[in-house]
Amino acid sequence: MEGMLHNSYVAHGYCLMWKPWLVGLHGLSDLLTALAYFAIPVAIFIFVKRRGDLEMKNLAWMFVAFITLCGLTHVVGLITLWAPIYETEGWVKGATAVVSVVTAIAIFPLIPKALAIPSPSQLQLVNGQLTDEIEAHKRTLADLEAARMELERRVEERTQALNESQTFLKSITDIAPTMLYVYDIQNQRNDWMNRNVIVTLGYQPEELRAMGDGMLSSLMHPDDFARYRAHQENQITLAPEETIEFEYRLRSADGEWIWLLSQEMAYTRSADGTVTHIIGAAHDITLRKEQEERIHLLMAEVNHRARNLLTVVQSVARQTSRLSDPATFAEDLSNRLAGLAASQDLIIQGEWQGVRMRDLVTSQLGHLGDSQLSRLVLDGESITVSPAAAQGIGMALHELSTNALKYGAFSNETGTVHIVWTVKMIQESAMFIISWQERDGPAVKAPEKTGFGRTVIERMAGHAVSGEVDLHYDPDGLKWSLSAPLDKVLNRTEQTGRS
Repeated sequence: MEGMLHNSYVAHGYCLMWKPWLVGLHGLSDLLTALAYFAIPVAIFIFVKRRGDLEMKNLAWMFVAFITLCGLTHVVGLITLWAPIYETEGWVKGATAVVSVVTAIAIFPLIPKALAIPSPSQLQLVNGQLTDEIEAHKRTLADLEAARMELERRVEERTQALNESQTFLKSITDIAPTMLYVYDIQNQRNDWMNRNVIVTLGYQPEELRAMGDGMLSSLMHPDDFARYRAHQENQITLAPEETIEFEYRLRSADGEWIWLLSQEMAYTRSADGTVTHIIGAAHDITLRKEQEERIHLLMAEVNHRARNLLTVVQSVARQTSRLSDPATFAEDLSNRLAGLAASQDLIIQGEWQGVRMRDLVTSQLGHLGDSQLSRLVLDGESITVSPAAAQGIGMALHELSTNALKYGAFSNETGTVHIVWTVKMIQESAMFIISWQERDGPAVKAPEKTGFGRTVIERMAGHAVSGEVDLHYDPDGLKWSLSAPLDKVLNRTEQTGRS
């Protein structure tokens, strides 16, 4: 027994005298300790693998090795209860000692880093502060979002108001009866214009833009464009609130000249104060210009007609005084001037352009009574005669009606007068014909002497329209007719309409 003890190892159980409870105590203690030691490295391994961002991983692996070897020493101690593997146990303990020393040496330099790691309370405090900051940031973001939404709402409202304002302004400028524009003086083109520019001139916007800086020189009347150069010098020196006017003509799309009156004021200026853009309103004054020209022509016509009328009055007065009885001179002259005045009234009402034939006839017979007028028959086309024709024919009708009232069909209770006028083609020429025929009046005979009335009936009426007069003193009633070229009788407007 003593030799076996000196020459070989014995199981640790011999030392415990194989007492079951004592062997069980050592064995169970080593087993549980080993399992606990093995569980710790497994937990550390799982933790390190799941925390990929963990610092000091090498130290963690050293602890895994150290604790695993510690657990292994208890496993070897458990085995030595039955098997004397003390050499193996020694090597395991030696390895454990080496790893333990290395781990112990490595852990001290890491103490400052470990101390720098916040404690749970510090982490909780920092986490609370961070939570508060996050909440404050969320509130700030919410406030910013609310401010953004409010800003968007206001921008939308302003945009809508601006759009409504622009729509309203466009509607106002489009229905304005005036041409509105913004003109670039330097580039000589319109930067903006309202719809009335297009309506008045007849050009499309792209046509005007295609003209570029040559628009005015292309459209403005040459006589006006020469004056426009001086007007442009006034444009660039406009004072604030100052307006200038300019009358000029532009050629419309249909080739007609349109008179415009522009009123302009400064819109934008350069740094030195020179006007670069003007805003203007141009009014179509073509009708006014035409009326002015018409008035000018009418005044010349009135002057001419007045001279002619004075000549006619002088002739009437002279002829009446020479051929009338002194006792009836005043009355005859007054009646003839009244007839002349009646024609003149119609000429003036027709603005010196012409007189409707039916109006001329009724005006010259207006001095007749109701009894005579009821026996008057009129038949004629709707014709407008010239002022000269109205004057000559009117005097003849007045003389004829006066003669009928004194000696002819209107001097009794049964006589009638037929007045007919018409237009006929005679030898391919349009002729105006008017006739006066009396019926059922006293027996008619030719006068013994020629008076002024006969002169008017036969000569003055024919001379006024370059026509021929036919006068017959038939016993059953006086017959008078006037035939003249139609173009000598009609006014200019009706001549144009018939051509």
